[in-house]
Amino acid sequence: MKRLYTPEKMAQWKKRARVSGGAVCALMAAALAACVYLCAQVRTGNAGRMLRYVIGLFTLSGWVSIVLLRFCYRPAQAEYRHMAGILAGETEEHAGTVAWLPGAFSIPKSITIRKAILTKEDGETETLNVDVRLADTMPPSGAAVRLETVRKYITAYEVQHE
Repeated sequence: MKRLYTPEKMAQWKKRARVSGGAVCALMAAALAACVYLCAQVRTGNAGRMLRYVIGLFTLSGWVSIVLLRFCYRPAQAEYRHMAGILAGETEEHAGTVAWLPGAFSIPKSITIRKAILTKEDGETETLNVDVRLADTMPPSGAAVRLETVRKYITAYEVQHE
């Protein structure tokens, strides 16, 4: 069975979130220190120029921080929290034929998922989810699989060969 979630991957996402969060804090602290330094250098003749420097520096650092938060810290933190919840959850086993639905959607303040329909041997269907980052590793639509899930998220799979 191929496992999609491991404690090692969870630790990597935790480290990535911690590093990117620290980078944002360091950037803002450095920008504040630079602005304080520039403000201490103001004289009557250079006040207008120093004001433009301070405004430009803090605006630029603010936008860079927003980009880091949006595209590095928050996704890493969401992946870490998701993995921690999945690894702590109770697993269930399923078997059947998997069919992938087109597209993916983002859960607010969490991960982006892709839906799958599992058709069991008795004809019953069940809707399951997979993290979109892991969807490329999954077997194609129509494959006979055995799955492990936690809270309707696919955590492990094995392709059944008949």
